[in-house]
Formats: sequence, structure tokens, C-alpha cells
Amino acid sequence: MAKPYFSFYLVLFFLIITFLPCFSVFAEENQDVKNGALVSALKFEGLGRTKESYMLSVLGKYVGTPESRIDLHEVKVTLEELELFSETEVSLKKDENGATVLFIKVKEKWSFIPVPFFMYSSSTGFMGGAFVMDTNAFGIRDNYVLGGVFSKNIQLALMAYSRPSRDIKHPGFTVGASFTRRDNEEKNLSGDKIFEYNAMSGSVYAAVSDKITAHSKINAGLR
Repeated sequence: MAKPYFSFYLVLFFLIITFLPCFSVFAEENQDVKNGALVSALKFEGLGRTKESYMLSVLGKYVGTPESRIDLHEVKVTLEELELFSETEVSLKKDENGATVLFIKVKEKWSFIPVPFFMYSSSTGFMGGAFVMDTNAFGIRDNYVLGGVFSKNIQLALMAYSRPSRDIKHPGFTVGASFTRRDNEEKNLSGDKIFEYNAMSGSVYAAVSDKITAHSKINAGLR
């Protein structure tokens, strides 16, 4: 009688090994149904300069997530931390095919900022210039500043470009350069000019930053 029992358990073991993966898939599908439909896509409204591809790189993790697990407040906070939008609205909607989409409506801030500069001092006389900066360069949240300051004796030019770190896997960087020229003259005690000369200097610098946590990062630079 031992052989029939042995054969029965052997067949039972074979059936378990064969169909166990199917039961696991079925259980996962039932869990997804319990959690609601999966988010099939992201839909944006109000994007102007900001590229949709950049927004997908930030929020793409929500695609394929059950709608019951989507924290709309978390999505809204993520958008606000980008500092690109003055208004944000987030909701879950159905598209024309009945699929669930994460709908994001925003109003962009003005990111291109010109800054004129004027001053007067007894040593340099009138000094003026302008800087322009963009906090959303190329629509991917890069930053740059470019400009110069000029007077009779001093000329200064400056440029810098930076990309903020998104997380530890996507470090940021900053590169920049500056140039200064100053016209100098030496006078005797009577106030007569003895001689004059020009002094020029410049610098180039680069730095890398990495975001370790939501509130801390490290920087390393070379100048």
C-alpha cells in the first residue's frame, strides 16, 4: 500500500510546483483590483517653457501605481518644491478610453529676470551694468546668470550656469567664469599723474553637488 500513497504525494507535489506561479499572479491581480485601477499616464495643462519630458522625469514614478495609493498632497508638494509654478492643481481623472490618468494643471512663474545696476562713488564715478538670470533655462529647471558692470576705470563680466541635484542618483553641477579689468594710475603728492597701468584678472570654477536627503546635500568644487 505504500506505493499508491507515494504516487499520490508525488502527483500532488508536481501540481503545486506547476500551478503555484499562476496562483501568485492571480493574487497580485486581485490585489491590484482591490487597490483600484492603475494610473496609465500623466496629463499636463499649463506648461509653457517647462518641458513635459522634464516633468515626466520628476513624476513618472506614479505611472503604473494603483490610484488608491496615489497621495495627491504628496504630488502637489513635489510640484511646489520645484519652485516653477505659482499655482498647482492635482486630480485623478478618466480619459476618453476610461483609463485613469493623473491630471496636473499648473501656472508657471516668470523665470527670466533682468536686473539693471547703477551706482556712483567718489573713487570710481558712475558705474552701471545689467545682469540677466533664468531659473528655468531650457525648460528643465537649470539656472544661469550673465552680465557685466562697467565704469570709467573698472570692467567686470560674469557668467554662471548650474543644474540642481534631484536626488543621489542625479547629481547637480555649477560652472562659471569671471573677468575683471581695472585701470589704475599713480599720482605724486601734488596730484600730478606719474604713470598708469591696467590690471586684469579672471577665474573659472566648477562644482558638483549631490542631494543626500530631502533637506541635505554635499558640494565639491574646483576654482
